Amino acid sequence: MAHGGAIAAACDDLLGFTLWIAGTPAVTRNLAIEYLAPVPLHQPHRISARISVRQGRALHWRGGR
Repeated sequence: MAHGGAIAAACDDLLGFTLWIAGTPAVTRNLAIEYLAPVPLHQPHRISARISVRQGRALHWRGGR
């Protein structure tokens, strides 16, 4: 099973890179992840996300597997 910290790092990296591509580079202020199931190793996985709320410069993301 994948380590929770590695999963969090992958999510954070993906969201930051997506914003950079969109021309809005940003840093993470808070990252909260709710693990719903173990993530097996040696298999492809998909991470998806969307902006759920925008408050000035703050963006709130929601994502899933």
